[in-house]
Amino acid sequence: MELGLGIDTGGTYTDAAMVDLGSKRLIAWSKSPTTPQDLTEGIVRSVRTLLRKQRFDPAEIKLVGLSTTLATNSVLESRGGRVGLIGIGWDTKDLNALGAERCAFIKGGHDTKGRELDALDLKGLRETVRSMSEDVDAFVVSSMFSVYQPSHEDRARQVIREMTERPVVAAYELSGELGVIERSVTAVLNARLLPMISDFLDRIESALLSMHIKANIVVLKGDGNVMPVKQARERPV
Repeated sequence: MELGLGIDTGGTYTDAAMVDLGSKRLIAWSKSPTTPQDLTEGIVRSVRTLLRKQRFDPAEIKLVGLSTTLATNSVLESRGGRVGLIGIGWDTKDLNALGAERCAFIKGGHDTKGRELDALDLKGLRETVRSMSEDVDAFVVSSMFSVYQPSHEDRARQVIREMTERPVVAAYELSGELGVIERSVTAVLNARLLPMISDFLDRIESALLSMHIKANIVVLKGDGNVMPVKQARERPV
């Protein structure tokens, strides 16, 4: 028998359910109090209780579906990593609306036809990265009309990766919005979640392995679809 394990971490309770993947039949389920200080504690308790119910063989579990409100709660509670936003080819006086701890703006960007407005200011970029690197946990690069021409974001991301080990989010990969402010805010939220979600998924993978569960893991998205763990690490927003 091939089994599917579903895990849902809610604000009050953490639920685990076992499904026969062949017949799509629900076999058993369990519930444990959620442990906000470390969500994996509640998950492990719920899964261990479920495994004991019918003495399930962990080797038969081929798929794990994980649902968590961690990302949503973190956004609502303004928790997460510190973000440095580098705007390319645009500027704004309302820095608070962007949600980043550090903001800087350099020359570059493109117009609506994908034509370069200014050459990417690589010198200014490197100076900005050096000045921010000790104060932030992740970077965001957001260029004017990058949804039409992302080359400046791609180049800036490459430079930052060469200079620092901090993760870098390119805004065009997360949103097709033409408005640079909206696109930047989305990217900042994503960058803020990166350290927290990565740590959470590390703990989940380690916890499952400790219970001899070596199944493929997918994470539930807000629209009801699922994504692989690798994608969830890169785009938790």
